[in-house]
Amino acid sequence: MSATPAPTPTAEPSPTQTVDATADWQRIETEDGLFRWRIPADWSIVDESGESELDGRWMNRMEILDADGEVLAFFSSHYTGGDRGGVCDDWDGDGTGYVPAVVHLDEAVQTAEGPLTSFVGPVEEGRLVAFSSQQTADTARFFAGHSLSDVREDSVPCLTYSDVPTPEGYPSTGFGTTGDPERWRMASLEEGIAYAATEEYDQLIEMFRSLELLEGPQ
Repeated sequence: MSATPAPTPTAEPSPTQTVDATADWQRIETEDGLFRWRIPADWSIVDESGESELDGRWMNRMEILDADGEVLAFFSSHYTGGDRGGVCDDWDGDGTGYVPAVVHLDEAVQTAEGPLTSFVGPVEEGRLVAFSSQQTADTARFFAGHSLSDVREDSVPCLTYSDVPTPEGYPSTGFGTTGDPERWRMASLEEGIAYAATEEYDQLIEMFRSLELLEGPQ
């Protein structure tokens, strides 16, 4: 009787390896050593930071550019450049200061432990948001970044500020898409929905999410 050949061992399937799409991203750190975040390898920074002419304190002013050199977003802290604005048209006549919107993202962001403050005063946490809003009857706008705005399911404040809650001693800080009306003006909410499905949108969100607050002022 011939021996039965031993079964050939089968190799265990190797676990699927997750590719880190941000592995080659650049690490950006402000010169005052308070903030750090990451940007895609082919994006760049225009840094106009320096001492404030008003009080001598360090002021961060940085623009984030895409691979084509187009400004996508900004980072600022202790910015003393003037009025933030506070009036917008109630074009839809509902009297609430809110405009119709499609919310793409709204997540809590705890930038640091302990009491937090911003332009508006003490807050418990910040949020990372992205939405397309109907700014007038004929135009829409895309926004993404840190914010304290009360984003609702189908509407947002007609004015949105890129506030980042920071611990006591840190300067007031903003991090979001540029306010340039031409860059983020869209013909419709549907155009914003289409943009939120792009790779660039994913990169923007990951950049904002990567913000770190480093050792605070001494």
